Parts: sequence; structure tokens; C-alpha cells
Amino acid sequence: MWHQENYRDGWATCPITQNGLLRIVSQPKYTYPNSVAQLRIQLKKATGSEFHQFWPDDISLADDATVDTNFALTSGMLTDVYLLALAVKNQGRLITLDSKIFRSAVRGAQEEHLLAI
Repeated sequence: MWHQENYRDGWATCPITQNGLLRIVSQPKYTYPNSVAQLRIQLKKATGSEFHQFWPDDISLADDATVDTNFALTSGMLTDVYLLALAVKNQGRLITLDSKIFRSAVRGAQEEHLLAI
């Protein structure tokens, strides 16, 4: 099970997750919204941690080596599959609240690459 203390094992963000944080949490309808400017300051502080890695968006879902061509992707799966593929490429783990991500869609994805909490 994942616990907040595990950050010392390392954690990563990529442009998609950083942009998602800024976009979602700055919306006025969010439970505790904040300005993009304030969120950027917090993001900069968090990602400045020695435990943080930045993973560039340097894979493509159009690459047959990344995605299993026999798996029927839907529009609702694309971001999750991409983030899982990025975790596989970087030998990391995608931690998510979404229990419906299909590891079989990403070539090389193993149980250790995905944790639904």
C-alpha cells in the first residue's frame, strides 16, 4: 500500500500531471481552489525536492513499441495509458485512484508499474 511517507522512495511528475494540477485545482468549482500563480509556487517548491524526478513527455501512443496494437483504446483511456507507458519507460510506478486502467494496453507493463489506491 502507498503511504505519503513513501515519497523518500522518489516520485515523479511530467507535463501532463503538472498541467492537470494547475488546470483542475485553479477552477473556481474545485473544493479548495487556488490561483494558478499560487499553485505554480507550490508546484515549484514540491518539484524542487531531492526526491522528485521530472519525466519529459518523450513517448508516443502512435509507437507500436509503446502500445499493444491489439488493444482497443478508447478516448477515455488515452491519458491513463500514456501515463502508465511513461512509468514503464522510466522504470517507475503510476499511482492512481482509477482502478480501471488496463496494464495490457501498454507493452512491458507489469504489476509493479501500476498501483490503484
